[in-house]
Amino acid sequence: MNTHGLDYANDINEEVIMAFAKDLLKAVQNVIDTEPTAYDPDKVVEQLERRYRRMRVVLNMKRKTER
Repeated sequence: MNTHGLDYANDINEEVIMAFAKDLLKAVQNVIDTEPTAYDPDKVVEQLERRYRRMRVVLNMKRKTER
């Protein structure tokens, strides 16, 4: 591991600080990963499909009126 030669309070070396930081980041990532999504992905897909069908109808109607 690259060290930066920094002096820390209480004679803690940089490797201990880096190990703690990595463990802390892993813990934070675990919390993020275990949180449920704020939406139902299936409902999002259904909504997008409805909007897509509606847009196709509108575009088809527009094409017919332009002829």
